[in-house]
Amino acid sequence: MKSIYSIVNHEAKAWRYHKKLREQGQTQEARKRERESIRSTIRTIRAARLFSVGRGGFTVRLEPVRGKNSVSYGSVTGHCAGRVYSELLARCRPEVPQYDTTEVDNPLTLLGIPLLARGDNQEDEPNEAGAYGSMSYAPLGVILACYEARGSKVYWGNLNPEEWRERALPTVARMRRKEQK
Repeated sequence: MKSIYSIVNHEAKAWRYHKKLREQGQTQEARKRERESIRSTIRTIRAARLFSVGRGGFTVRLEPVRGKNSVSYGSVTGHCAGRVYSELLARCRPEVPQYDTTEVDNPLTLLGIPLLARGDNQEDEPNEAGAYGSMSYAPLGVILACYEARGSKVYWGNLNPEEWRERALPTVARMRRKEQK
């Protein structure tokens, strides 16, 4: 099994801009930028809250950064290193949930999944049937259960899948009813 450093280092060296610098004989500059890339990747992994992979690339949602008077949220997106981030998160931060939608037969079925609530107390209340709408802000566990019900591969991290699948039942049922119309 490769070490975490060797994985991150390999990705940094494989980046086309760094390769081009090496081809031009600028090895010190290439190595300097590779080190910056490695540090950036490690910072991203440390701040990860949720990881997703889809046909369009990957997204790492980051922990909120609390400033003096505000809270900022961030994400890192990309196209080529999604599997690398997935492996690194699984090894370094096993508590971070992940989902992969690349194997979903019909991606349009994912459109009814609620939005991820950001921050404290920002999630919407479910309707009287206990379901969240597609434009509602729902807790992370409900969203993961919805992705799983649509055929995505889900790694739950430190969340209890049974509890969240139960809470998501009304939302999943609502999504299926809308799909049948």
